[in-house]
Amino acid sequence: ITSDPGNTLLNRGIQAQLAPGSTFKPIVALAAMESGAIDENTAFNCPGGGEFFGHYHRCWAVHGGGISLHRGMAQSCDTYFYTMGYELGIDKIDAFLDHFKFGHATGIDLLGEADGILPSRTWKRATKKQPWYDGDTVNVSIGQGYMLATPLQLATAAAILSRDGQTVGPRLADIRGQEQPAIGGEALLDNP
Repeated sequence: ITSDPGNTLLNRGIQAQLAPGSTFKPIVALAAMESGAIDENTAFNCPGGGEFFGHYHRCWAVHGGGISLHRGMAQSCDTYFYTMGYELGIDKIDAFLDHFKFGHATGIDLLGEADGILPSRTWKRATKKQPWYDGDTVNVSIGQGYMLATPLQLATAAAILSRDGQTVGPRLADIRGQEQPAIGGEALLDNP
């Protein structure tokens, strides 16, 4: 079992470190709004992608015209977030996202929780021995590139976001022996 290439014993909720992708965009948007880099009326053009620093970054669709924050979020427009991330810059992204528990364990009462990666200039210099490039910021702004998070970190960030920034910490709860709510007249757990 320990040598299984499918990582049978990996607790994916607290140990899988994955690129969060579009689930990360609302938090980047909030960072940009809090910093004053954008407001809800700021619009960016999305012709289906854009060239940033000599590399063409595609959007999943051609939105055309000015895309506002609301439409950028609703359509998950990569070009909107590439541009926003560049306007914001990695230093502000890094400082803001630390509050959301990215880059370090959430502190849940389970062993072996992974830290994930909250990329920064310092992190890249220490781990990759390279400077931070603006193109790295563009990738991070859509939850790709060097950004890695565990599913629990994403759930914790969503909880903090939904509570207007109030810090929350996940914890385990023992529900055995407690009355379970019924769905369609049947208990959720047959044997609590």
